[in-house]
Amino acid sequence: MMRRKYPFGTYPGSVLVHNEHRFRSTLLNKLIVGRDYMLLANKSFTDTEASKQTLPKEIPISIKDEGLVHTLPGIYYVISTDGKLLDWNKKLEEVSGYSSEEISTLLFSDLFEDRYQPSIDSHITNVITEGAAEMRLPLLGKNNEGRQCLFSSKEIIIDGQACIKGLALHIPDQKRSKDARLLDKYKQMNAELKGRVKEQTSQLEKANKEIASFSYSVSHDLRAPLRAILGYSTLLLDDHADNLNGEGVEFLEILKNESERLGELIDGLLFFSRMNRKEKELITCSMKEVIEMALKEIEPVHNSENYTLNIGDMPEIKMDPKLIKQVWISLIENAIIYKKADEKVAIDIQAEARGDKMVFSISDTGMGFDERYYKKIFGVFERLHHTSGIQGIGLGLALVQRIVVRHNGTVWVDSETGTGSTFYFSLPKKIV
Repeated sequence: MMRRKYPFGTYPGSVLVHNEHRFRSTLLNKLIVGRDYMLLANKSFTDTEASKQTLPKEIPISIKDEGLVHTLPGIYYVISTDGKLLDWNKKLEEVSGYSSEEISTLLFSDLFEDRYQPSIDSHITNVITEGAAEMRLPLLGKNNEGRQCLFSSKEIIIDGQACIKGLALHIPDQKRSKDARLLDKYKQMNAELKGRVKEQTSQLEKANKEIASFSYSVSHDLRAPLRAILGYSTLLLDDHADNLNGEGVEFLEILKNESERLGELIDGLLFFSRMNRKEKELITCSMKEVIEMALKEIEPVHNSENYTLNIGDMPEIKMDPKLIKQVWISLIENAIIYKKADEKVAIDIQAEARGDKMVFSISDTGMGFDERYYKKIFGVFERLHHTSGIQGIGLGLALVQRIVVRHNGTVWVDSETGTGSTFYFSLPKKIV
């Protein structure tokens, strides 16, 4: 039986044909290039007879066959190892927009942006050393428009010289369009998220201002009736104590003491509200001078025999000195108030540069506390020690944290019960 011979060429759904065999394929996916041949290889066969055949790894096809070269699905190119274009097909002219005459004056690297030169050099080196290589780069046309391509290259020998032959297949715009749509969607979602965050932040700031204003108003309005309660209870004790039995006098004393305590709480809340509402006035000044200003307010209130104080070298830094002075007043008073009974507390103040921040610390040898209560101590009106005779309303450390945060800093503490505490706060070297 005579076999039908097929002419040398290409067929729909087929690989390139050699001699008598026609291989039909459902998937053309690989370019095989050699010294004197080029073919597309397939993964699967649908023709039963063809599937019994062995697909040749190399099919000799002359690279000079103009008709074949120009029917290839991608850009065919032959270049020298120094990047000169030796041969190409019409697909390169179509994609790049350059004429054949213009291409003849170009180097292979002229078809790409300058920033891809290292990638091109690496690709050529890999082809020479490994025999074959691939790269993905946008091919730059005459109109400076990039077209993403997959370059598959292999080493060949022409007239005794090593050269590179390959095919560049365009990566479909569909994928890039999908990526662009995803990027646009991401940008839109990001913009919407930023808008919502900005709106919610604005609402939160407004709510905080309203709460602060409400707290200030309520605290201020409570002072008048409280003064009346305190005044009349004092008059009763001073002028009419003889008309009361012992229990009545005791009740009046409790009423007076609790009224005084409530007055302190209201004064503290008013002070806290004023500090939150006060605008920062940033200037560069010496931290040591600010600490000394704080000590002038502390010394008349606290007996200097109850503590010793050491101040290390302090830097000049940009801050609101009035607000930071209140930080030092609260921290130093906290160390003095929570000293061990019948013992003089040693207080040490230091400063240390850490990156773009200055970290200030104040250590004491006082009572200390269990670090389980770390978060609690910075709350408003929070006190860990309710021992009789210890002053304070539990507002100082909350004030410290609020002021430091307003300076874009942070506050933290190390403490151990019975050993003492070290409070730290950081301030940026440059406050915006």
